[in-house]
Amino acid sequence: MKPEHVSVEERPAPTSFLGISSFQYPLDSPSLAVSQAAFEERQELQRKQKIIGSALKRIIERGLCGFEQVKAYLIELYRRNCQPNILRTHAVTIDSFLVCLKGSGRGGLEAIEREAIGGFVEHQQDQGVTPNTISVRLRGLYSFLKFVVSRGELSAEVLTRKLRIKLPQSLPRAIDPQAVRQMLGVIDHVRDRAIVLVLLRTGMRIGELLDTRLQEVDLTEQKIEIMEAQKTRVGRVVYLKYVYRRLR
Repeated sequence: MKPEHVSVEERPAPTSFLGISSFQYPLDSPSLAVSQAAFEERQELQRKQKIIGSALKRIIERGLCGFEQVKAYLIELYRRNCQPNILRTHAVTIDSFLVCLKGSGRGGLEAIEREAIGGFVEHQQDQGVTPNTISVRLRGLYSFLKFVVSRGELSAEVLTRKLRIKLPQSLPRAIDPQAVRQMLGVIDHVRDRAIVLVLLRTGMRIGELLDTRLQEVDLTEQKIEIMEAQKTRVGRVVYLKYVYRRLR
């Protein structure tokens, strides 16, 4: 049975997941002939739902404050089509902050002040978290607090004079040319050699390369059009000129 032959009546009725409308049916159901893209989309949606459910479950089990605010914020990220890893990062950040808030005895979210954010940063530093990770979590925390402020459940004063983590400047690490030559020297298959060279010379992510379709490759212009980047969801173009020379 082709995908277009699946009628509306044959589709399962949408159910509610934490206020999110979604289709809930087995991913491996043989009775539903759907495209690979639709299959992968359902898998991603279910991963997101699982992340949200796990985050809210932890809040309940640990007796943390802010259940309704966290639920609303994570669902907002879900509706904005944030990727699962982004959703997970925000969930972990908020969970860490709420644990720290409970340990300090400051009360609920509506009662927090700017000092609570400083205490969270110090707590992360005491745990040996790297400055880069703290900086990422701090931006995520401010995003969450801004959302709570927009709901009128927190004073906007908490967002004034935001804390910033000073990060050490570091140069990108490049692969030693000799190591690259040794690696290419043991690759015999032209396809595998092309994959490695494209990754090395264009900066494409592995997932982006694996998702590349033939119509997105222009050998005349020696370029690949990435319709949607994995991290930013913004398209871009990478050029194969140097890669093409190495393969010839």
